[in-house]
Amino acid sequence: MQAKVYVIGSSGHAKVVIDAIEAEATYQVAGLIDDFKTIGETALGYPVIGKLEYISKLVEQTAPEPVNLFIAVGDNYNRRTIAEKIDAMQLKVNYIRVLHPQASISKHTNIGSGSIVMANATLAPEVHIGTHTIINHSASVDHECILDHFCSVSPGAILCGNVQLAELSAIGAGATVIEKTSIGRNSVIGAGATVIASIEDNQLSVGCPAKPIALRSIGQKYLK
Repeated sequence: MQAKVYVIGSSGHAKVVIDAIEAEATYQVAGLIDDFKTIGETALGYPVIGKLEYISKLVEQTAPEPVNLFIAVGDNYNRRTIAEKIDAMQLKVNYIRVLHPQASISKHTNIGSGSIVMANATLAPEVHIGTHTIINHSASVDHECILDHFCSVSPGAILCGNVQLAELSAIGAGATVIEKTSIGRNSVIGAGATVIASIEDNQLSVGCPAKPIALRSIGQKYLK
């Protein structure tokens, strides 16, 4: 019997997460949690059952076992904010990992709780991924890369060996980061860019080779 999981979010990214959960077939989606939707609205046939505070009721229902959750929100900062709100409730919850069966994942990897690896992504040996991080469709993360918490690697992006991503960093679709470079905290690499030198914190970088074009503040939107 599959354990239940409650998905936080119901947007496009949440639909991709739901699809991956269904494909992995380890958990059964029991409902969606969304502060911005009305109860009864659906995504891929699953209903919104409440807002974040409803998690406390779910914890009461499942005690002494924890409630299984997955934060399916694409924006890194918003995902972290939701995790912080739940942590502040001091509830007994468990953030599941979601590993699509069509992903190629070395057994010599370490993937943190609340993170997802989507279909056709590749993770090479000795990759370390923090909590609540997104490895999107057809992304490639080569050997010995280290990704911190609340990062995202967009579809088709390539991280060559020994790349490091700091917390909240985001790699755009089809971008390439060459080996032994690092991306600073809260920095964004634009779609199709090629990073050949390390990027500092809070930078928006684009182009081939990628160059910083603007400073970013924490929480600034980048998914437009």
